[in-house]
Amino acid sequence: MQFLSAASFAILDAATMGAEFKTAASRQPLHTCLFRGESEQNLATVAPYLFPLTDAATFGKWLLDTGWGRGWGVRIVTAASNESLRVHLRKFLIVKTEDGKELYFRYYDPRVLRVILPSFKSTELKELFGPIEEWVVEDEDARYALRFRLVGQELRTLREPLF
Repeated sequence: MQFLSAASFAILDAATMGAEFKTAASRQPLHTCLFRGESEQNLATVAPYLFPLTDAATFGKWLLDTGWGRGWGVRIVTAASNESLRVHLRKFLIVKTEDGKELYFRYYDPRVLRVILPSFKSTELKELFGPIEEWVVEDEDARYALRFRLVGQELRTLREPLF
């Protein structure tokens, strides 16, 4: 599987990564927090971060070798810029329940995304995908990756071996 490409990013969850987040941040200093303002300050150690995967030989390979199967985050394939992707992804950080309660939506957790994405309606899929061509997440069996693409209004899922 072609896991890394020049047009890809990872959303990594500092809460799930624990101490490994500092290693990731030092290996790819161009990362940005998806939270802003007070949330970014107060929740920095548990926040989601956007990492460009432009260097498959170092950071991307380390991430794949060390983090795959550990629920650290998801990969995105897109032609969007870092900033426009960040703006798009921020829209989904907080959702409202039917009774109006606001909750954090951990869509960047592969265990959440691989379950919730197939349940979305076509309008919800179109909104979440936006400029994103593909979401790549760990399968329950970490030897496999799930690649989600929106083709027209239909979600297509490909399960393929990681190596």
